[in-house]
Amino acid sequence: FNQKIYQHLSVPKIIAQVLEARGILADAYSFQLGATYPERVYCTQYDESDLHFIQRLCEEEGIHFHFQHSASGHKLVFGDDQTVFRKLAAVNYQQDSGMAAEQPVIKRFNLRLETRTSRVGRRDYDFEKPRLLPEGAAKSEFMPDLEDYDYPGLFTQQARGKQLATRALERHRSDYRLAEGKGDEPSLVSGHFLTLAAHPRSEWNDLWLLLEVIHEGKQPQVLGENITSDVTSNKDDFHQGYRNRFLATPWDAHYRPPLEHPKPKSLGSQTAVVTGPKGEEIHCDQYGRINIATNTAGSRCSSTGTATARPTTTPAAGCASPPAGPATPTAPSPSRASAWKCW
Repeated sequence: FNQKIYQHLSVPKIIAQVLEARGILADAYSFQLGATYPERVYCTQYDESDLHFIQRLCEEEGIHFHFQHSASGHKLVFGDDQTVFRKLAAVNYQQDSGMAAEQPVIKRFNLRLETRTSRVGRRDYDFEKPRLLPEGAAKSEFMPDLEDYDYPGLFTQQARGKQLATRALERHRSDYRLAEGKGDEPSLVSGHFLTLAAHPRSEWNDLWLLLEVIHEGKQPQVLGENITSDVTSNKDDFHQGYRNRFLATPWDAHYRPPLEHPKPKSLGSQTAVVTGPKGEEIHCDQYGRINIATNTAGSRCSSTGTATARPTTTPAAGCASPPAGPATPTAPSPSRASAWKCW
């Protein structure tokens, strides 16, 4: 687990710093992003692993990642649209009849549909422009009309609000059509497009994005075992060979990672040391905020941030109590040290 503060960096730049600090250099990963991502004034990694931190940032922005494997090396690829996913060779569908096929095939392919959110609304507040309410919305044509509304949306620009709302709607609807399949084609890899062919439902003969592939193989004769030695414990009549099962979504459904890595929370107040120009007792900016160095960040981390010295009742906001003398103020978790532009 790590604790670190990043200031005035976009999410791709933060992720790059985390990777390179762990020895994953620029030739081992790439960002293939179509959208522009704004700088985060204050972004905190608090009591979470580097992997959890990267996954959380990607989920918040709607950025996905997968691995591309080759004989010369492997690369971690970050993307925000469907163009970054490579296509696999076409695989025929052949319904499982119990007979061995001449070549690897997809033996089972079912499609599940679910009702999902069809409208997203986001709103925030900009204390510099109190009469302007930043809003963002996105809507699809699907019914029923189900809305996801959230405040604060963590933005001050209308364009940013629209981007976040659109990404949230795409996340809700990315797998409302989910295919479940089984087969014995060993080349299936998650983060790639499966080209399904020869299915009796012609509209399914298309590209499907593989979200998950589970490979399974048995070769009992290598261990000198009888092929049928586990008949009593094997209820699906699979004793040797290879098979897989997978989950996939249609190519035209934008994939967005689900929100599975929440922001960690701290319990109670945290202490910090007031920092500022030498010789001044307390240095405040034009908004009455003070610079603090958090004690939780540790010596390895750049931990100087900005906290507001004004009281606030927002649960997610931060506040600091300026002392009468050169004492140590008390501030809440550095994960939201500022009451307005922190993540």
